Amino acid sequence: MSSQTNRDFVTSGFMFVVGIIAFVLTFSFKSFEGTNFGVGVEFMPRVIAVLILLTSVIIFVNALKSRSKKTNDTNLEAEEIVEQETESKNYKKLVISIIAMLIYILLTPILGFLIATALFLIAQMLIISNFAKEKIILFLVISILMAVIVNYVFRNVFYVMLPQGILG
Repeated sequence: MSSQTNRDFVTSGFMFVVGIIAFVLTFSFKSFEGTNFGVGVEFMPRVIAVLILLTSVIIFVNALKSRSKKTNDTNLEAEEIVEQETESKNYKKLVISIIAMLIYILLTPILGFLIATALFLIAQMLIISNFAKEKIILFLVISILMAVIVNYVFRNVFYVMLPQGILG
């Protein structure tokens, strides 16, 4: 069994435990006086906990499929070399993504949620796509739309004000 499959099993188990703990903790949330919008304060944390649980199950199932596929392959050594090269590239993407997140956190109060989020999403899509410049227009459109939609939902559905920054 490959080291990636082992990591996937560990990751899925860890995420499952985190999801269960997060879901159970939502039962201790208390509502604020005068905030009766139909859904309580526990709604979004529960949705996120369920999404974490679903993601952990998907990772676990994919690890099982990968393990059964690799036991049928005879050319495991060549596959492991390719896997190590891919892991190295993925670690570089992870480090770049973490740096982009830190920059996003620092710039959000200054630039505001809309601009900072759109820039972060564009950067993240470029990182994931190996800097595919031919898709920059698509990334730009998706990023702007997502930032506007999320801003609208938080302001007009959840009544949560996000940082406005230079847009005031």
